Amino acid sequence: MVNKLKSKIALLLASIIISPVVIFSILEYMARWSEPPQFLNFETNDRQINCKKTTPSLYRLSVDYSHQQKTKYLSEEITYKKLVKNYDHVYTNELGYPLHKENKNFRQRATVIETGETAYDVAYSLVEGGRRRVPGADEILPLAHLAISGCSVVFGEGLEDDQTLPAQMQKKVQKTRIYNLGRPGGSVVDAIAMLQITNFWKNIEPKKGALLFFHSSQIHVPRFLGTISTVGVWNEYGAFLNEDATTGAFQYGGVYDQHKPLWTLLSRWAARSQFLKTINFDWPPTTNSALETYVRALSFLQLQYQQLTDSQNPMVVYLRPGEKESCEIIPYLEKYKIYYLDYSDFQMQRYATQPLKIQYDTHPTQEFNRILSQQLMHDLTSNKNTQKIHRIFF
Repeated sequence: MVNKLKSKIALLLASIIISPVVIFSILEYMARWSEPPQFLNFETNDRQINCKKTTPSLYRLSVDYSHQQKTKYLSEEITYKKLVKNYDHVYTNELGYPLHKENKNFRQRATVIETGETAYDVAYSLVEGGRRRVPGADEILPLAHLAISGCSVVFGEGLEDDQTLPAQMQKKVQKTRIYNLGRPGGSVVDAIAMLQITNFWKNIEPKKGALLFFHSSQIHVPRFLGTISTVGVWNEYGAFLNEDATTGAFQYGGVYDQHKPLWTLLSRWAARSQFLKTINFDWPPTTNSALETYVRALSFLQLQYQQLTDSQNPMVVYLRPGEKESCEIIPYLEKYKIYYLDYSDFQMQRYATQPLKIQYDTHPTQEFNRILSQQLMHDLTSNKNTQKIHRIFF
């Protein structure tokens, strides 16, 4: 009798364990026979956007698009394709990211896997600390600096040195040295980690200056959370941060592949699932708590930057143009007293004369940077905004 009971319990437990596996396998098989998504792109899934209105907006800087020249250009729909990206002279830094020897020219080639067609083939130049060179920055006698931090959008992936956003902004100022602190695959995680364990942020001169940070909810928040859509696809060697619950400090915690091997393995498995791609499943989700933690990390980055440069000027976060999700962090930027420029409703195609995205790719073109640099310079130097923040550059 006892043995029969044990057998039934064992059978029940086996059914509980096996049934979900069988059901998932059937769903996976069905998804593969349907029309599965070509890319694993959980970052842009159609989740409900919850943008709360904050009153009063004490830290919102004034935005004015009226100076932009409207055009009749209609941006074409970009057909995204799978690209293979090859680098010359690559080695790996402490974070596992590809880096190149300082003061060396190198190339990045992106080709379409199916056809071999070239999407872009560009040369990059790096200077001290591995930062990307900003043409003209070393030729001026600066009174202040402007450090621009962010991901590949700031770095200028797919663009020549003089086509990046920092380079476009440097052309417009004579007494301010602009630094490109963008990193391919970067986010606030990368910015803090690079500041703490590398020379990437060192020797920014003069000490007087300001920090401008690029934010995108679609790409930066998943990277900050270490989601399946990032760790499982391309960021297994990326960094993560640990937050001290007592002090609120964020510290470099390591890279996923080495220090979170189980999560890396599970993410790689889940990222290959056509069923999960079909239902746009990603984990962990972008919750209000996650957004607030992300902004706390931004606040910590601001503090670290001020200590590094002896600058009292606040950091300014600018939200990615035309990205509706970005406005979700506004209540938390207000809460943590971070100044920001809200470009979530900035429809850049109204002012474009050429495509805004690189062919087959999601990265901005020189035209995107031309329009955005004009807008940033206009807003950062407006009288309304300089009454809120210290006017220390331009």
